[in-house]
Amino acid sequence: MQKLTPFRVAVADHAPFMRRLLGEALLVRGIEVTGAVDSAEAAIELCGRTNPDALLFDIVADTMDGVVLMRGLREAGLSTPVILLGGHFRADHYKVVDALIEGALDFVERPLACDTVQVFVSELIARIRVASDLTAARQRALDLASQRELHGLENESDSASALRDPSRDGPGAVVVVGSLGGCWSLSHLIPALPPLLGLGMVVVQQLPEGFTTALADRLDHYSVLGVKEALGGEQLNPSTVYFAQGGSHLRMAGDAKLLVSVEEPIDGLRPRADVTVSDAARIFGDRLLLVVTSGMGKDGLDGAREVKERGGRIIVEEELTAIAYGTPRAIVEAKLADEVVPLGELAQAVADAAGVWGASIPLPSDYASMTSNPESPS
Repeated sequence: MQKLTPFRVAVADHAPFMRRLLGEALLVRGIEVTGAVDSAEAAIELCGRTNPDALLFDIVADTMDGVVLMRGLREAGLSTPVILLGGHFRADHYKVVDALIEGALDFVERPLACDTVQVFVSELIARIRVASDLTAARQRALDLASQRELHGLENESDSASALRDPSRDGPGAVVVVGSLGGCWSLSHLIPALPPLLGLGMVVVQQLPEGFTTALADRLDHYSVLGVKEALGGEQLNPSTVYFAQGGSHLRMAGDAKLLVSVEEPIDGLRPRADVTVSDAARIFGDRLLLVVTSGMGKDGLDGAREVKERGGRIIVEEELTAIAYGTPRAIVEAKLADEVVPLGELAQAVADAAGVWGASIPLPSDYASMTSNPESPS
């Protein structure tokens, strides 16, 4: 729904020049600037006082700490969507990822030259619109949940059918897909998983090249599972989570070997979640679990249809815990979801569905022989 009143945006940047540039660029485009400050602490105070639709927060300078910002906003009871203004260097990638893990909505790389400022501002405005829409959608979801609770109605997840039994049917493979807000979801899901999970897990999280490396490194530090960016040639295994590289598709061969592909982007996306999910569905059939976390758009929907056609199962993150509910909603509305689960319960649901190695599921001596339908990607 198009917002009828002007967007209201707060700006936090260490450089007076950028604060002035951003303020003027937004004002001439009809966006109200509620204030411009130069620190995380001042930004938290500004958001509490002016309640903007979004906060633009520069993280390039050492004094601008995105983690401090996000934690401070939560402590203050504020849910202001945060759009990060990032840099182009490797260290900046880690700063952006750290803030995304803490719940920042999105990021835009700062312009390198004056002639790219107009493109930069256009990207910012597009993200501000998304932030405002998401805030309105979250409020509607909260209102609906309150009404359902008031009238004693069941949640969607209450009527979900029972998941497969890995101890009887054998362990399963897991593919997780996400985009906008997905880093927050992954930071709660992956560190809570057991050290040996099913047949293994791959993740397709929409991020540019370099940022997936930083995300995998950060999650590896906090997880008992190993977390790595797939380089190609790895064998899917129960002890490691593999991330699709930003800027490359992640394919899967019939022996569950991971392949990195630089085929053309599909609808502007590379990696494309549908590509990975379809490969996995062909290989694992009814032993595949697809997990759909926070995200926008419909990447993953076509793959989800193939998962269901081949007998696999799909778990979707609940709207109240997802930062963005576009992709999960597409799966639910297509009636493809077997279970809708809040983020705090997602790790247990994944472990239950995929299986945890132990007394009931012995570790196989030859993992590759467990793939039920060896087909190479087309």
